[in-house]
Amino acid sequence: MVRPIVTFATTAGHLAMVWRRETATTLAP
Repeated sequence: MVRPIVTFATTAGHLAMVWRRETATTLAP
């Protein structure tokens, strides 16, 4: 059984990493 909190934290962390990567790529000169 997967705990919803752990799943949410993992998903949020993954999305944050991807968003930060995309933002860095977009803002890169």
